Amino acid sequence: RHSPFTVTTLAGDGDAYNPGRTDGDGAQAKFDYPTGMCFTHDFSGLFIGDRNSGLLRRMDAHHPYTVTTVATVPRIWGVAATPDGLYVYATTGSGNIRETTWGIAKITLSDGSLSMLTTGLSYHRGMTMTSDGSTLYVADEFNGNIRRVDTTTGASSLIFSMGGCTTPYGVLLSADEATVYVPCAGSARGVYAYSLANNAVSSSVAFDGTPTHAVPGNPHGAVLNHDGSVMYVLDWGECEIFAVAMNGAALTTSVTSVAGQQNYNSGAACGHADGIGASAKLGRVVNGVLSRDGNTLYFTGRNAVRTLTLDLAQLANQPPAPPPLTAMVGNDLVLDGVNLREMMTVLGALGRRRFIRVSGGSGPTTQFNGLYYCSVQECDVPMYRDGPYTTGALGPATIPGTSKN
Repeated sequence: RHSPFTVTTLAGDGDAYNPGRTDGDGAQAKFDYPTGMCFTHDFSGLFIGDRNSGLLRRMDAHHPYTVTTVATVPRIWGVAATPDGLYVYATTGSGNIRETTWGIAKITLSDGSLSMLTTGLSYHRGMTMTSDGSTLYVADEFNGNIRRVDTTTGASSLIFSMGGCTTPYGVLLSADEATVYVPCAGSARGVYAYSLANNAVSSSVAFDGTPTHAVPGNPHGAVLNHDGSVMYVLDWGECEIFAVAMNGAALTTSVTSVAGQQNYNSGAACGHADGIGASAKLGRVVNGVLSRDGNTLYFTGRNAVRTLTLDLAQLANQPPAPPPLTAMVGNDLVLDGVNLREMMTVLGALGRRRFIRVSGGSGPTTQFNGLYYCSVQECDVPMYRDGPYTTGALGPATIPGTSKN
C-alpha cells in the first residue's frame, strides 16, 4: 500500500553530474535535463522533452518503465499530445539559445516526420493545449508574456504580458479553459491566474519569501487536480512540491509543502532520494502531469522521471485517526500491522509528532517498552519507560526489529 505523498523514481538515476541519453528500463535509462512532459493520447505512456540531449523520449506508464527515443528535437521543452502525434516546442537551429530561431513543430508518430507549425518565436518554456486541440498556449520566458498559437494556421498572437513577472516558465489551463495559470520564476515570483474573459489577472499567490508568503521559491510548473480544488506547484529553486488550495478558479494563499525540503535557494536540500514528504529529496523539479485517476503526480527533475502519490483528504485538513498501540510481534516492532519505519515517516509527512506507546516486548526487548514522543527522525527519551532508563534521544535504528536507518 502507498503512504501519503510518497516520492518514487520510475526512470533515470537522478545523477545530476553524469547525464546521458541512453534508452533502457527504469534506472538503466539516462536523461539530460528532462523538462516538458505529457501523457500519450491513450495514457499508455508519457512523452518527455529531454532538453540538453535534444531528444523526445517516451516512457511506458507501467513496469519496467521502458524509455525509448522517439525523435531528435534540438533544445526541446514543452510537449502536448494529439491523437496521432504531438506538438513540441524547440529550436530550429543551434548555438546560443538566445540567438536561435524557436518554433512549434508537429511530430507525426506513424512515420516520425516533423513539420514546423510556426517559427520566429522567442525562447518559450511551458506549453499546454485546449481539449479540442485547436489552440496552444505557450509561456514566452524572455519577453515575459503568454501567447496563443492556432494549430491549424500556425498564427501566433499575444494574450497578455506578465508585467512584473519577467520569467514565466509554465502555463496551465483550468478545466473549463476560461483561466490560464502561469508559474513565474523571475521577479515577482509566484503563480498567476489570468481570466481570458476579463483579460486580467484575477488572483495570484506569491512565492517571494515575504512575511505573508514565506516561500522563497522559483516555481516552474503547475498541475491542477481533477476537481480543481488543489494546484500542485513544482518549485525548481526550492527543490520542493507545494499544494495550493483553490477557491473555484481563484488561487488562495494557503500553501502546504507536500514533498522535498525547504531549500531557500541554497541547494543544500536538493538531491535525489525517494521517500515520504520532507524525507524525499528532489532535484530541480520542472514539470508534471496528473494520472488519469488523479491519484499520482508524474514529474521531471534531476535527470529522472518520478511520481508523487497524493492524499487529498490530508490536504483538506481532515485529522488522521489517533495511532493505535504499538507492540512487539515476533522480532518486529509494528503499529497496527505497519512497520515502524513507515509509521514514523508518515508522521513526518504529516508534520506532527505523536506519543507512541511501545508494549508487548519480551526478553531483551522489554527494556524498550514505554511511552515515546516520536517524529520522522527519532523517538525522544520516553516520558516513561518500563525497562532500564538511558539518557539521550532514542533513534529508531536502536529499537530491535526496526528497519529505520
